[in-house]
Amino acid sequence: MLERTGKRLLLRTDSTLTRGAYRVRWHTVSTEDGHALEGEFSFGVRAAAGGSEHALEQSPLARGGWLRIALRLLLYVALLPFAAAILLPVLQRRERPSWLAPSRFASAWPEQAHAAVERERRVTGDLAWLSVGAAAGVTLADAADAAGRVSAAGLRDFLFTGSSGPARIALVLALLLAALLAGRSQRISAVAITVALMGLAASGHAASASPRAPSIVNDWLHLLSGAVWLGGIAMLVLVWWPALRSGAGELRTSLAREVLPAFGRVAVPAFVLAVSTGAVSLLVQLGHLDALWNTAYGRVLLVKIVVVGCVAAVSFTHARRLRPRLMAGAQSVVERRHWQLLRSEPLVGIGVVGAVAALVAFPLPPRQLADTDEAVAARPACDPCPLPRPAGDELAVAERAGSHVVAGWLRRDSRAGSRGRCGYSTGAVGRIARRCKYRTGARPAAVRAACASVRAKLEARHGSAGLEAELEATDGTGAPQTATGELAEVRQLRA
Repeated sequence: MLERTGKRLLLRTDSTLTRGAYRVRWHTVSTEDGHALEGEFSFGVRAAAGGSEHALEQSPLARGGWLRIALRLLLYVALLPFAAAILLPVLQRRERPSWLAPSRFASAWPEQAHAAVERERRVTGDLAWLSVGAAAGVTLADAADAAGRVSAAGLRDFLFTGSSGPARIALVLALLLAALLAGRSQRISAVAITVALMGLAASGHAASASPRAPSIVNDWLHLLSGAVWLGGIAMLVLVWWPALRSGAGELRTSLAREVLPAFGRVAVPAFVLAVSTGAVSLLVQLGHLDALWNTAYGRVLLVKIVVVGCVAAVSFTHARRLRPRLMAGAQSVVERRHWQLLRSEPLVGIGVVGAVAALVAFPLPPRQLADTDEAVAARPACDPCPLPRPAGDELAVAERAGSHVVAGWLRRDSRAGSRGRCGYSTGAVGRIARRCKYRTGARPAAVRAACASVRAKLEARHGSAGLEAELEATDGTGAPQTATGELAEVRQLRA
């Protein structure tokens, strides 16, 4: 039975712990960002602790993590270009016919412009519903990971306990609204997309970072700018590439003159904002620069940084080096390289969102792990940690067990007949003293008789003063001292 007091959990076992080694496996879910964390530790009762020392599972692939990463990747691949399709017309203040086919281009190439607008509408609709489905799939997968299985009760607890659940609900509902209004109400759908991206930021690691609100806002701006930059590039390629492969050279030149520069005026500031907010997130999540290469999380983040640099280099090459030459009437080799580089940007961008999907799957980033370690290290050092001193009416019934210290006390309780307390401490589990309480199921008369028998034997051996000394021996050694022969009298108290 578990009881919670603040950030402390109290475990009451159903029965007394008999002699032997025990392993505790634990699984927790953050109410701030919804990430699950698990680990295990061992201890022993009058026996060596079995198994290894305290273990913490930090792999993003744990518990079917590959599926969660794949769903996140699908969500980002669909959401970023969908968000760009909704936001870019607002940012460029273009309503007709499209930001992908501005009026000057449409007047020169009306047939191709109409085909591009129709293709944009179909692609946007497909991406919209794919985003909704992927967001719902991510939420279900995270809920199943938190609960350990797929269940309605687990989904309810995950969505309505803490702040991460409502953020995920807002993400799905806002995407649904944007999908329904895409092509009908430009401004309302743009607001819905920004709300969806805020929900995505509030359900990630930024929600458990410190300070929380600025971290969420920074992550939200990072997602917005990344959607405009990377998503806009993806929409350009998805809509225009079929026509570019078979179209005339004049069509490609007109696109390079009318469409790409207008997009660049929005994409360049978006790229600068994405890099700036990404640098802030790096400091917030890592804490120290050396974590970038010393931790698994940092190495995945380093891959993301390298791939972003590759996309930026490709964009600079075709926009600043090749396009001016193309506008000046360069040979076909320059034109071919220009469009090949543009087409490759979304493919390289998939590497960026793949790294992001893997980063989100980590239970904790390095800075939060370091904060936990520092909090543990701030406690008084002890090896072993001294256990609480038994009260005058309590009898110690266990002692040091292997690499752990386990102690138990038995005392009379008029309501339940008997009550036991056990506590243990160890240097292996962060040097934190831990305690748990349990009730025995023995009959009150048997408990009183056993307690009286053990006390009488100890008094006969040591006298009253000696008995008090026995009960208070935990203060200096951390392990209660009892006569081994008297433990047999207490074993009948098992539930």
